[in-house]
Amino acid sequence: MHGTWKTTGGGFGPVGMVILGAVVIGAAVGIAEAVAQFTRDLVFIGLLSLCALVVLAAAGAVWVTVYRLRHGEMPWTPLARRWLPEPVVHELPGPERPAVGQAMPRELHQHTHYHWHQAEAPAEILRQPAGHGDERR
Repeated sequence: MHGTWKTTGGGFGPVGMVILGAVVIGAAVGIAEAVAQFTRDLVFIGLLSLCALVVLAAAGAVWVTVYRLRHGEMPWTPLARRWLPEPVVHELPGPERPAVGQAMPRELHQHTHYHWHQAEAPAEILRQPAGHGDERR
């Protein structure tokens, strides 16, 4: 080893360099394709969201216009009369006769059931003056 530097193999060699280059290029292409697809999807979602916001804003503007027209906050223009009918106010007729007749005096009706074995016990209770039949035997 006088002045020369020599080793015994250990490198990729020309075939190894080609394979390594192909792998690196393939990975770069795969990553670039994924980034491009992500960017495309992101732009699509953004445009779709923008369209949805435009539709919602237009619907809100129509709703506010109709509300203001119907509640008298805006003058009715010929264009508004053409698209929207003016609100119709229906007036109900007054009552011709009362729905319910005169109140009749109510009859007091009391219905009691006695579930005792002796038949004379209810008759005895009913014969007593009010307030004295509260005691039980």
